Amino acid sequence: MSELGTIFKGTRRHLMSGVSYMIPFVVAGGILLAVPVALSTSTGGKPADGTFLAALFQLGVTGLGYLVPIFSGYVAFSIADRVGIAPGVIGGAIAVSIGAGFLGGIVSLTEVPKDTTNVVVRRIGEPIQADSKLMTRLRRAGLRPNGPLVISRVEVGKMQLGEGNRAVSLDNALAAHVFVSSPA
Repeated sequence: MSELGTIFKGTRRHLMSGVSYMIPFVVAGGILLAVPVALSTSTGGKPADGTFLAALFQLGVTGLGYLVPIFSGYVAFSIADRVGIAPGVIGGAIAVSIGAGFLGGIVSLTEVPKDTTNVVVRRIGEPIQADSKLMTRLRRAGLRPNGPLVISRVEVGKMQLGEGNRAVSLDNALAAHVFVSSPA
């Protein structure tokens, strides 16, 4: 199987894991939202403020608001096991807070084209953060959250982060834990 095929096969498995853990939140939030609307006597379907039905309605809205963080957390869990849950949930919550939705405009470094590209680092995953020597090398290369970075593919399966003699080369499996977006 080609390198790209392998990446997409793993991606599908990770996304499906996130979806399967998200389903109980969809069901519970949907029920808590639908029941008050069905039983409400007010016009427009939304229950009158200050009622028990309004409180149930708000619980449903809150439950559905957890979809993106739960999805992100369990995609990260699928990728990195338990150490990925907290960073994934926090990343998902940040995506919700900035209005970025499910995709959040974030791509992993494995999707970078073959030529040199300017990006903005959005998040550094736990597997990289756990290696203090690598973090020091990446910091020297210019890798900082919400900071600009020049990246390029140096060979099949390897990415170069930064420029010049301080650049760091990572294999795609490790580079996938550096999340970037296009510069604004």
